Amino acid sequence: MDYSYTIFPEQRLIIEQYRGKATVAGLKESVHSLSIDPKFSADYDIIVDLRHCDFKFDPQDLEEFLGFHHKIYGISDSKTAMIVDNPRDTALSVLFKSYVEGARSIEVFSTLDAAKEWIQNS
Repeated sequence: MDYSYTIFPEQRLIIEQYRGKATVAGLKESVHSLSIDPKFSADYDIIVDLRHCDFKFDPQDLEEFLGFHHKIYGISDSKTAMIVDNPRDTALSVLFKSYVEGARSIEVFSTLDAAKEWIQNS
């Protein structure tokens, strides 16, 4: 899996991009690499682009990732916009959203423009 991110401190925004086959181990490694960046803040809004990502795990594997995710991000007023482009990834993203709800605000989108608009205007 290829992973990249850009942090925009002045906008309090992080944009993440995932490509290829995603495993729980790969996702955890990606989140960890972001979290140790000196510019990282768990209070920044995040756009996660998963359109070119192929999840290689089942919904039950999501719980393992959720525990790790919560350790990094905790509870925050920040927003996360997830961009997906197929039904299976949409279902996993909505499931993720339901697990995280209350800890942070998450929405699922099919386009970058819609994700940016929600981040900026809500």
